[in-house]
Amino acid sequence: MHKAKIALHINADMHANVHSLTSLAGRIEDARLHGLFFADALTTDSIDPLIALSCIAGHTNSLELGTCVYIGVLRNPLLTSKTVASIQTLCNRRFIFGLGVGWRRWEFDALGLPFEKRGEMLEEWLDVLSKGFMGGRVSYSGKYYNVEIDLDWHFNDSEKPKLWLGGNSKAAMYRAAKFSDGWIPTDFSLEEYTNTIPRLDVMLTKNHRKREEFIIGSHLLLILAETKDKATDRAYAVAQHLNERPQELLSYSVVGDPGSVAERICEYTKSGVNYHVLSLQFFHGDELIRQVELLSKAVLPSV
Repeated sequence: MHKAKIALHINADMHANVHSLTSLAGRIEDARLHGLFFADALTTDSIDPLIALSCIAGHTNSLELGTCVYIGVLRNPLLTSKTVASIQTLCNRRFIFGLGVGWRRWEFDALGLPFEKRGEMLEEWLDVLSKGFMGGRVSYSGKYYNVEIDLDWHFNDSEKPKLWLGGNSKAAMYRAAKFSDGWIPTDFSLEEYTNTIPRLDVMLTKNHRKREEFIIGSHLLLILAETKDKATDRAYAVAQHLNERPQELLSYSVVGDPGSVAERICEYTKSGVNYHVLSLQFFHGDELIRQVELLSKAVLPSV
């Protein structure tokens, strides 16, 4: 079993500032995590992920920086391509652009966008984004986007950021196999990975892709404590906050003491996951730092 990369997803809300973000990113890098990811939502109090990552880019050296996931079709793809290319340049090619179609209908309604067509829109959006990354002459005519423009920059394939696609549906998995460098569903149970990855392999083969060159990601809630009981108590509190049954939350989360968390991560890795983005979105301040330090010291050596 090959070792998988371990990264974190954290939440940066409107109370964050440059010092708190860069200091936290430094702590995560020092803890030997592989990456730091931010999610995206128009209507929550989270800072825009691309702005947060551009802030962090110059204050880290080895940490991969990414979105998990960015709702691309809420924005213009050509403008987004320049923003992402800029971050990729600032962080010396450490950016991973995770994209999804979104699920908050009200955000699409507020922007006058057709929620039911978001998957179809994303496929065109990706074409424009890819052409924008390359620079030079961009010419595209589609149902949703029409572009004719000359761009005064050029990226080659090695300079472009890695592109991941999120989503738990068969359609999302197919788009990932066809268009991207990786697929990262959210809150997938171990059983779901075991049942789904063989279908992904078929899709990769049909698109002439090699599994060993493709990222299969996990995005799982992490709740770590010195004892299983403490971790379970916190999981029950999070479930209550989410208005969710505790057993449902436990089915897709990584909850427990360091030994059981390491074992759980290894089970996912054995199923085929090669990049874990563990979510600490419900932890803040000193509590978040304790999670990072315990993960680094007591879990990472075993995974």
